[in-house]
Amino acid sequence: VETYRMRDSFGKDLSEYALKNNGSIKYDPIAYKRQREYITSHFYRKISNGRKTIWGIYDSGEPDEEIDLDSLKGVVRKHFNLRVQPLLLNEDNLLYYIRTVSGEAYNPTTNKPFFDHENRNKRNLFKPYPMGRTEEVYDIPTVFQEYLDRLMPRDQVCTTSDGKQMMQQTFLCNFMAQRLQCPSEPPSMLILLRGEHGTGKSFFMEEILRPAMGVNYLSSKMKNVNTRFNNDIYNKTLVQLEEVEEGKESTHQELKRLITQKEATVERKGVEGVTRKKFFAFVGTSNHTNPIRIEQNDRRIFVACFSRHKENK
Repeated sequence: VETYRMRDSFGKDLSEYALKNNGSIKYDPIAYKRQREYITSHFYRKISNGRKTIWGIYDSGEPDEEIDLDSLKGVVRKHFNLRVQPLLLNEDNLLYYIRTVSGEAYNPTTNKPFFDHENRNKRNLFKPYPMGRTEEVYDIPTVFQEYLDRLMPRDQVCTTSDGKQMMQQTFLCNFMAQRLQCPSEPPSMLILLRGEHGTGKSFFMEEILRPAMGVNYLSSKMKNVNTRFNNDIYNKTLVQLEEVEEGKESTHQELKRLITQKEATVERKGVEGVTRKKFFAFVGTSNHTNPIRIEQNDRRIFVACFSRHKENK
């Protein structure tokens, strides 16, 4: 590739730009492509109130951060150990490769960081699960089976909506698999884990599901969910309801609405309400034997057996 006959994506002859830099540009098409792809995938511009702002995306899954143009250049330089293709440090070229989005939305139907919605480009707030499939395993690992036998002994069974019986622990594993394999298809039910303090309910949530789901997992109390300002749960695929206490009828009614609805008008403080699609499922944990008042034949809530500490006999 001739240094002074390069053309960028604008189709402009870059000879004049190269000469202004004393002919010192050493164009490497492979490095240029790699660096351009990094810029495209890690930064974007957002339009808000008629103002364009630049945002950076963290690989760790932390919330996006607004940055200025000088900070953007600094990040790119540092990432490539100061060996940035000079053409990409030209502001016109740099900004050209940063896409502009009209807003953001939570969309677990795709792992892509950006998607088109009604002919508008959106920033996807869904973060791909940090743990991917490694190999097919048909037998439950021994240590996990021992844990399940303590949480839900094998003699505890349940009846599914189609009349089939299965072990409660099998039902729980199926629920966990569904949440990991089909994040965009939330089940219209709540899993309720009951038991004495220290029998492993929270361990299942915090040490198994949270690491597997990353930032798509939220632990919250019922009072924070049962409010009109509950926007956070609509950016998650699993919500743990902590320490569900002796239930009130109003709690059950609110849970029924949140479990079965497909869309809802959601508000944030100081922001007009918007319609959000539901992708989350609930898992409640409680030390009480009857934490939720449930109507007869209500199939929205799966109530697991009450787990107890083992005793020497």
